[in-house]
Amino acid sequence: MYGPWGWLGPLAAMGALAFLGVMTLHLAPRTGDDSLERLVFPGSHPFLHRLVFFTAVVFLFGVSCIMTAGAGALLRQVLGLSRVWTSLLFALIVAVVALTGLDGLVASLSFTTPVLTVSAVVISVLAMTLFRENAVPPETERTGWLFSAVAFSSYNMFTSVAILAPLGRYVTETRRGGE
Repeated sequence: MYGPWGWLGPLAAMGALAFLGVMTLHLAPRTGDDSLERLVFPGSHPFLHRLVFFTAVVFLFGVSCIMTAGAGALLRQVLGLSRVWTSLLFALIVAVVALTGLDGLVASLSFTTPVLTVSAVVISVLAMTLFRENAVPPETERTGWLFSAVAFSSYNMFTSVAILAPLGRYVTETRRGGE
């Protein structure tokens, strides 16, 4: 879609998400506050804090609904299972993980992140080798990759801060240079 320069979009998005994610993890312990609204707007701004909180809740609810529907549709496509029951099962699993608190979240991410990363790499390599002629769409635009990367990063970072900020409690600050 974006031609040879299109590869810069995912690289820029990954770099931005990694940098901003690490920054969020280190910002929470430094400020002593791990709430999303106070990290976005430090200080006393009750209206802005409520606005950020409400927006985050809407975004997280939307993401949860989209992912639940996607899980049901995927399992319907791949295994022929009921979309309703698999969506409900996925929602139940998410609810159980959420009720276990940060420790449950960390445990589930410790398992799912490597599995998803390896799966994405394997699927990408297979798609690029087996479907080579369809893997790179024709070039339509030269600069759109930058706007796509910024939009993707900002949307995902906003919802990630709500999860990463409380995890910042577990980050230990180390001094550089062996001090």
